[in-house]
Amino acid sequence: MSESPLKILVLYPFVRAFGGIERLLADLHLEAVKVGTSVELVCFQCDVDFSGYCHPAPVVHVLPGRRSYAFELLRLRRFLRRQVEPARLLVMEMYGAMYAAGIPQPYCLHIADTPTLLPRDTTRFSWSAPVPAEWGPRKPAFPQRLAGELRYQFIRRGIHRADACATMTRLNANVLHSSFARSFAVVPPGVAEWTADVGTNGPDCIFLSVCRLEPSKRVDWIIDAFCQLPQPLLNRSKLWIVGEGSQSAALRSMAESRAAAGRVQFWGHVSETQLEECYRQSSVFVMPARQGYGLPGLEALARGLRLIVHRESGVSEVLEGRPEATIITDPESLTAALQACCENHQTWRRQSRNIRPRAAWARDLLQVCEWL
Repeated sequence: MSESPLKILVLYPFVRAFGGIERLLADLHLEAVKVGTSVELVCFQCDVDFSGYCHPAPVVHVLPGRRSYAFELLRLRRFLRRQVEPARLLVMEMYGAMYAAGIPQPYCLHIADTPTLLPRDTTRFSWSAPVPAEWGPRKPAFPQRLAGELRYQFIRRGIHRADACATMTRLNANVLHSSFARSFAVVPPGVAEWTADVGTNGPDCIFLSVCRLEPSKRVDWIIDAFCQLPQPLLNRSKLWIVGEGSQSAALRSMAESRAAAGRVQFWGHVSETQLEECYRQSSVFVMPARQGYGLPGLEALARGLRLIVHRESGVSEVLEGRPEATIITDPESLTAALQACCENHQTWRRQSRNIRPRAAWARDLLQVCEWL
């Protein structure tokens, strides 16, 4: 950054849980603090206490009021107009781009989740937006199509007005270019640096999942694959599931209905200290999700765990050929990967690994924005 770095305002409209994007914001803030500035979050809803995830925590500006795009945009414009100190503006995700379309200030944009990763995104109803084959035929009513068209046009305008655009993977960049005709720089995320507990594993092979319990995370795949392990392997294996979400009750019921129910433990929300203990005791991190990246997978590798990841997680791009990572494509390959990990559990040694640090991600993003 310059000799007198400006603070960075981050527009991320709705912060509902601490996930990958929230982790990136915390990392960006910590790196900004090192060079004498800070990140301040601007949103309409924030259900996350960042003080539980980074110290010092970023300042959060919540702009409460009526839930309406027009009213929210007016509140955002008023907030930005009243800023006394000069600041740089970073807009996050497609929701952020939709609001940025209506502000006069310059900004840079980061998008992690493409339209293909958001099944509820109404831009698929737009008559202007390209529609991937897996979405199937569009049969919405005219009001849905009109709402989708307006949303698509606002997002497209927000993307094209940005001074610079960044995303996490080459696949995302290609999808976003196809959808919005704008090039995106690829800036892979990094993780904090850990010293792994080097050595052999404990007697049980503990599989760990850490995520929001939502359909796209495919935790049901994990439970089903784990319960299909041969009984001798199942007797010396455990499955730990950390997180909450809309599928919490259904997944607990699914696990309880299986014969292996006693080997599956749901931890719910945990503190950072408890999460570290889960990582320390676990052997394999399981992540079959369809998602823009999959930062927890890198965090697990940095801690010395093995990783099972789906091809549709963006992070798989950087894991090709790494012996500690198994890339799967379907439930059957997940079952086979779990079994293979169980079978060679005692011979596998935990070890520290060279993983891209979060400082590199923050620095590269700032360079793309030309703020360094």
